[in-house]
Amino acid sequence: GETVVHRYDVAIPGDADPGAHELTGSVTYRHQSSVATLPVAATLFVVPAVVLDSVTTEPAEAQPGDEVSVRAVLRNRSDSVASGTVTYEVPDGWSAPATAAFEVPASGTTQVDASIDVPLEVTEGSAPIRVSVGDTTGQVGMAALRVVFANPPAIVTDHVDLGDGTSEQAHALRASPASGTNVEAGLTRRYTNSAQPGGWFEMDVAVPTDGRFLLRSVETFDQPQLKTYDVLVDGEVVHERRYQRTSGGQGALSYQFLVDEPAASADGVVTVRFQDVEADYDPSIADLWVIPVG
Repeated sequence: GETVVHRYDVAIPGDADPGAHELTGSVTYRHQSSVATLPVAATLFVVPAVVLDSVTTEPAEAQPGDEVSVRAVLRNRSDSVASGTVTYEVPDGWSAPATAAFEVPASGTTQVDASIDVPLEVTEGSAPIRVSVGDTTGQVGMAALRVVFANPPAIVTDHVDLGDGTSEQAHALRASPASGTNVEAGLTRRYTNSAQPGGWFEMDVAVPTDGRFLLRSVETFDQPQLKTYDVLVDGEVVHERRYQRTSGGQGALSYQFLVDEPAASADGVVTVRFQDVEADYDPSIADLWVIPVG
């Protein structure tokens, strides 16, 4: 009727993979003239030796074309030196830093720095940057870089204030019959009308004659919605806009993309068309800027 407890130490190899590991064994005892053997088992959860204490960006917000530093602080929870590699994941269209090797002293910390360039072709908002030293909890860290735009841009070739009759007339705006204008998110804007898919509007804008420029748009919303439309320059699709907004209520954000069409811009004027496609929400544009790129 008594209980006896036996304790045993289990040595975990330094290269053991983090996660669940099954321990198995047996207990054999003798009672009078008989011998019995019973199986015993337990699950041991091995935590990773190196974890991410923090992931930050410097600065916390940046504009298109800026260089940003990403700093990861690694902590070694073991009593021996640990090494491995840091990997990075960035939004689609961004260039991720190369994988970097690290070595962390026993029970110590180290920091690993990398640089990321904010691309010129980008949408305003939070850009997630994922840093990892493995696949388990604690080995992955996230930083949210805030991408911002300074509007109006410092140097422009042309600007169209959509929804403003004077500006639209000055740029010879043409539109499909259901297209209209009003104020949304506090901005004058032009839309094609999602109730009648396939709508469009276009205008003539002055561009650099070397064939390389950015088109920056301010896009408005009235609710969470998926925008699906194309932007054409002189009849050629130069950008496919497929953007899901998750925030509620009215709002606006900026996005821009690069146009490199020497033939189209040779005379210094192009026609920019916003063309609704598919069955989702339509283009709703408040401002359009043409920005020269050196």
